[in-house]
Amino acid sequence: MISDGEATIITDPPQIRSLMANSTGMIDGGSGLTLRGYQSASVQRAVGQNVIISLPTNYGKTLIAAKVIDHVLSNQNTREKHVLFIVPTKALVNQQAKYCRNHCDQKPAVDELCGMEMEKWDEVKWTACLRQHQVLVGTPEIFRRAMDQGFLQVAQLSLLVFDECHRAKGNHPMAAIMADFVQHAPESQRPRILGLTASFFDGAMKNRKQVEKHRLELELRLLSSIYSPDLPEDAASPAGSRDGSQKTWTRVSWSPDPEAAACAAAFEEQVSHGLGKIKDELGNAAESKDFKKMGYRMQHVLLQMGRNGLQDYVQKCIVKQFERNITELLELQKLSEEHRQQMTELLGKLGVLEKCLQVLEPDMMQMPSVKRSPQVSSKLLKLQALLQEEPRKSGKGIIFVQQVALTVPLAMALNRDAGQTIAEALYGQMTKQDTDRTMLKLREGQIKVVVSTNSLEEGIDVCDCNWVVRYDRFSTTRAHIQGSGRARSQQAEIIYFENDPDEEASKATVMANVAKDDRLKLNDDESTMARKTCGGHHVTSASPQSSMLRERLHGPSGCIGGNRRKTAVPGVYPFDNDGQGQRIDFFNCQTIVMDWCQQVLKEAFRSEGLFPNYGGSEMDASRPAVRVPTPDGFQVIASEEIDEHWKGVSLQQVIDKERLDNFSKADRAKRRSLYVAACILRRRGYLDDRNIANVKATELAAAKCREGPPPKKLRFTGSFARSVEPKAGNYKGALQEFLQQLSPHAKMQDLLEYKSVMDDQGWRVTVQVTTPPEIATSDNFANKKAAEQDAAKKVLERLRQHQTPCT
Repeated sequence: MISDGEATIITDPPQIRSLMANSTGMIDGGSGLTLRGYQSASVQRAVGQNVIISLPTNYGKTLIAAKVIDHVLSNQNTREKHVLFIVPTKALVNQQAKYCRNHCDQKPAVDELCGMEMEKWDEVKWTACLRQHQVLVGTPEIFRRAMDQGFLQVAQLSLLVFDECHRAKGNHPMAAIMADFVQHAPESQRPRILGLTASFFDGAMKNRKQVEKHRLELELRLLSSIYSPDLPEDAASPAGSRDGSQKTWTRVSWSPDPEAAACAAAFEEQVSHGLGKIKDELGNAAESKDFKKMGYRMQHVLLQMGRNGLQDYVQKCIVKQFERNITELLELQKLSEEHRQQMTELLGKLGVLEKCLQVLEPDMMQMPSVKRSPQVSSKLLKLQALLQEEPRKSGKGIIFVQQVALTVPLAMALNRDAGQTIAEALYGQMTKQDTDRTMLKLREGQIKVVVSTNSLEEGIDVCDCNWVVRYDRFSTTRAHIQGSGRARSQQAEIIYFENDPDEEASKATVMANVAKDDRLKLNDDESTMARKTCGGHHVTSASPQSSMLRERLHGPSGCIGGNRRKTAVPGVYPFDNDGQGQRIDFFNCQTIVMDWCQQVLKEAFRSEGLFPNYGGSEMDASRPAVRVPTPDGFQVIASEEIDEHWKGVSLQQVIDKERLDNFSKADRAKRRSLYVAACILRRRGYLDDRNIANVKATELAAAKCREGPPPKKLRFTGSFARSVEPKAGNYKGALQEFLQQLSPHAKMQDLLEYKSVMDDQGWRVTVQVTTPPEIATSDNFANKKAAEQDAAKKVLERLRQHQTPCT
């Protein structure tokens, strides 16, 4: 028995067995599920130290977690604290919560936390939740946000369970919980960490060394060691995934349609004009990029399914998916008023969108690229034939696709072919209620097939799932392992259309071998160093242990993980007010400042008003000033004041490279300034210790700043010219952007017109702009598109010359 800070941890196996027997009446627990040898070994390891349990799917990782939860809830030193069971998707919340209720012998009170309604939770809600429940099962962003606002403290926790813990990388909320909260807590207050995964490496595998490095990085990130226990001899399977069943992996043979790829490529250009007209009809409620994405999705459906699938997608799917996405966004409490108004306007115009698509659809079906495409693709015909064969005809299965756009049309096609409803779609944007309803139908046999994106890959249990089909190509070994794991039947069949099962199995074997290689795990000295370093203490370069650890991490001297682990600079970063209240950092500063502005300015708030000089000189763009409302009126925090706060400290010196690399250069510059703005708001008392707006300060600022921020000034300077500089010669797009900024409420079709003429010399195009009036004619070109670009370039240059630069 050892003392780990405040908690007393039992490490002796007989004592652990005694504890489990005392709490359950039997070593396998009162739940009726018998712990197998490798599970008992995993529980013993997990109650004694932080650990990542690496086991194949369907090998009882959740039962291991339940027994570890029993341990901390029965321990007198930790029973008053709480357990967070963190799952990556909404679909898993109910499943894992139900499992804890049924199989934790301590019979804890379990709450399920997910969904947009959590955005509205305040201190009162969280306090009530913690008072009434011992185990909280939820998605990671829910808990990260609660910790960020101070509603949930690390010291209140006895155990953190990270389900599918391979997700904990970069800026994923799982990684943020560890990096921003657990690692900053005193070591004596940190909870026990239990990670669960069947595939700790999440990426495209190139070589074993890459996998070894990923293992070490995950261990450091979670302050844990990977443990992959020995499995029974009969657990080996022919495809390299050790799950104890007789699963088979097959790659089907099918011949792609000869002209399909060429037709799909031509379709994108042919449909863009019609989609542009729809965008013009919707006005400012929609953005051009939304319709460009729509064109890509339509192209993908045409290529994968043929003409019928494209028609189904346009008629039945686009408007519904728009509506679902908008509704989900509108439920976000922290959505800016600017975006809320835009989303509300677009929601009100969905009827217009539907009518426009009805007009587009018959013309689209007559496009040459569509008419030359097969009515039903050979790939879909092969899938339909497979589903008519046993065991797929009478069994249950899951078809995985890469894009949401394919889910509903593919389910419709399967239902049409079967003459009855056998399939439904499932994807990440669906509500938890809709997801649960679809999965219940599959379990009860009301449907036989679910067409899903990778949202169903991880953790979801369908006990009698007979088969899995991977309709699209996937790129990670995790997808091979997790997707195959959804087939829980002992005689399950996994079918690949694109990937080679033998190649994927060989990669899975490499991952399994790395997980079991005890030579790679951190020894006691290295683990101690990692804990101290992650807590903010620098490792001395003279230490022989630090040299060994640096060599293993392939990093420069001075800190764990090379240049990944950073230290705080007192008075500069992060802002922690001498430990009083919640910290302010690079990752939460934008939310803090925008929340303050929204509460003060309400519907008048515009995010671009935060940066009055952004887009001016290159120097301003790299260190933009910030304009915020205060009880004394609007205040501009100048670039010089921002630089003075940072005192020459760069972002690279204080923020992990892995996380910083996820932000563009522009976003880094803006957050660097917003961080200083958030610190000023806090120091002046406009924000409380939880970075929440002070009611009195909010009312005073609202009274003083009634007029709202001024509209963004249009600057006809060299930098503005760069902002509309065409990408890859797209002068038509640059011209439209230029005119849209001049006349933001006008329809593009009212602002300019293209007229084309073809003669023996080729194409010649004239473009006429109405506001401001301008006209230009292209030179002769062999194709119409090049002539249009030339005309647009000429008229754009003339318009720029007419503008008077700002002084």
